[in-house]
Formats: sequence, C-alpha cells, structure tokens
Amino acid sequence: MEALFDRAERESDVCENGSVRFDDRYGHVADCYWHCGTDGSGEEVTCFQPDTSDATRCAE
Repeated sequence: MEALFDRAERESDVCENGSVRFDDRYGHVADCYWHCGTDGSGEEVTCFQPDTSDATRCAE
C-alpha cells in the first residue's frame, strides 16, 4: 500500500492528467490512473486485508 501511495504522489507531480480513488471504508488508494502525453498506466487494488501485511491471505 505504501508503494502505491508513493507512486500516486510521484506520478501526480509528473503527469498532467490522472485520477486517484480512495477506498471509502479504509481510506487506502483503491485505484489510480495517469495519462502522460501518449502513454498511460494505472493500478488497482484487488485485495485488501486490514491489520496484516501477509499477501497470502488474499485468495486468487
């Protein structure tokens, strides 16, 4: 989650167009998208487990 916050902040300084949506319940970044010139990229949180950093708790 920390890396996603850092990227959202870093990309917003570089790219003119972008959007960041936060989770209503926990306040973490839910998804973000940046459009820089002709390139675009984005990320989406597909699994969030509160009170743990153990990614294995997310089922695929």
